[in-house]
Amino acid sequence: MSNSIGFLLEAIRQNYANPKFGVAEQQKEAQRQRETKVAREWKLEQWREECAGLERRRRAEVHELCKTMLVAAPALAEEAVEARLAEVPWFKKQYEPGTSALENYQRVPFLWVEVDRYLEERCAERFRAIQARDDRQMAEISEKIGAPEPINT
Repeated sequence: MSNSIGFLLEAIRQNYANPKFGVAEQQKEAQRQRETKVAREWKLEQWREECAGLERRRRAEVHELCKTMLVAAPALAEEAVEARLAEVPWFKKQYEPGTSALENYQRVPFLWVEVDRYLEERCAERFRAIQARDDRQMAEISEKIGAPEPINT
């Protein structure tokens, strides 16, 4: 008697009356997993877009600070250009020797990117506030959507 009761309990658990039930359950689980994957991919894409927007804003703020620094101290522009001329091979091709370092910086985007990078390295303390704020915002975004912590994007 206990054997037949055990069999009935097992049959009820596995729904032997409906053999398609197991297949339907597997399909439901597969659908749920697909939906979870799509939602996660959407969140990650949203995170990437927000991070890219933060990076664009940060670059613009850094560039404005660099412009201010170079206008206030043109000798710093000369120093940055000299350093980049020595370190970056293509820099010479873009640099116009007949004009000042500041004028070159203002005219040629390729040059200001490198000069800005030099200033960020040399005068890191001037840029810490921007970096700290952006790191905090990146962490907030990551926490909000459950994305992994960013690695200096």
